[in-house]
Amino acid sequence: VRRYEDPAYYESAYALALDNSGNVYVTGQRYYGESTGYDFTTIKYNSFGVQLWVQRWHGLPGAPHNRAVDMVVDALGNSYVTGFGELTTDQDIGYVTIKYNTDGVQEWISTYNNIIPNYLSQDKATAITMDNIGNIYVTGTSLDTLAGGQWMIATIKYNPAGVQQWV
Repeated sequence: VRRYEDPAYYESAYALALDNSGNVYVTGQRYYGESTGYDFTTIKYNSFGVQLWVQRWHGLPGAPHNRAVDMVVDALGNSYVTGFGELTTDQDIGYVTIKYNTDGVQEWISTYNNIIPNYLSQDKATAITMDNIGNIYVTGTSLDTLAGGQWMIATIKYNPAGVQQWV
């Protein structure tokens, strides 16, 4: 049993993944207070339960809607975390996908925000997977700009470098 606690008010785990070496990855959300808001928190433990690293993505200061919801780990031990967060000061919420290398160093971050004039964007990623050549697929809900603000499912393909290929 391993517990993760820091001075935050509370933490919530939403996803768990394993790599080929038996390392355990956990991702979720941490709330630290009104001045910092919520952030993504991702932790890597080795197969003996020893914490190897912790990484956070804060987004905008004080943002209340940042949440990591799913993750996947590739054969090399790189972890890919997805969720949603506030991407603008107008409280527009968009997909956030982050790649960490095996040492926990952020390699890239990609976002998706289907902004509609006069609407607050509510794009929320809910799942992530990858194919056998390293492309990343993220899906969730989004407001459709072409349908006048109706809800839709939006799926995005990123290449291994985090560059969007299609939506």
